[in-house]
Amino acid sequence: MRTFFPAICLQARRRGALVLFADEMSMRVDHRGGTTWGVAGRTLSVHAGAERQSVKMFSAVGVDGTLRYRLGYGSMDRWAFIEFCAHLLRTVTGLIFLMVGGSSIHTARAVGDFVAHTGGRLRLFFLRRLSTST
Repeated sequence: MRTFFPAICLQARRRGALVLFADEMSMRVDHRGGTTWGVAGRTLSVHAGAERQSVKMFSAVGVDGTLRYRLGYGSMDRWAFIEFCAHLLRTVTGLIFLMVGGSSIHTARAVGDFVAHTGGRLRLFFLRRLSTST
């Protein structure tokens, strides 16, 4: 990484690209019963559904310190990642150099096809493999 990142930054600066580091996370939001505070002498009643739910978040931090993110529900898969990339393309003018991990979400054929159809506006750089997809 120390060897390649300066070269990526130099290339980005020459081409006017924004360098972003992206990752994703999922957080469960279902109810966990327990104890709580209340008024003395009054019995509290807490109602919560038993349905399991989660919130997913894709985020990207720029080398300039900016943060871009998108929240959603459902599966965290290649289609959700493509939606996030499309969101980045809508909100960022110019080229984007997106640094990502090597998970199957990032390396899926559908993602590669999407990147190929961006007209060069989006490039993915895989941190674990230290290679690039154009």
